[in-house]
Amino acid sequence: EEGGTAQPAEEQVKQWYQRRVREEEEEKRDEMRRSNGKVIEDLRRTISEKQNEIARLHEQQSRATHVLSTKESELNSVVMGLSKKLKRKKLSAKTFACRT
Repeated sequence: EEGGTAQPAEEQVKQWYQRRVREEEEEKRDEMRRSNGKVIEDLRRTISEKQNEIARLHEQQSRATHVLSTKESELNSVVMGLSKKLKRKKLSAKTFACRT
């Protein structure tokens, strides 16, 4: 009889232990899911911040390119104006030299 009652007790302990191991594994998986969820959320936030920063930098670059283009046009106008003045002065000097 003793052997007959010991077997079910051992079986109960074995089943309890297996249940406990499964529960612990499930708890670990749940914790990993939560942890991974936090990491994913942090990565999404970082990606969003970086995308906003890139958009801001593109806008700054666009404005800077426009300003540069405008300044380049203004400079070209000034250079052309000076060039015309210089040509007129050279012509005036030649005309003056021819008269004397």
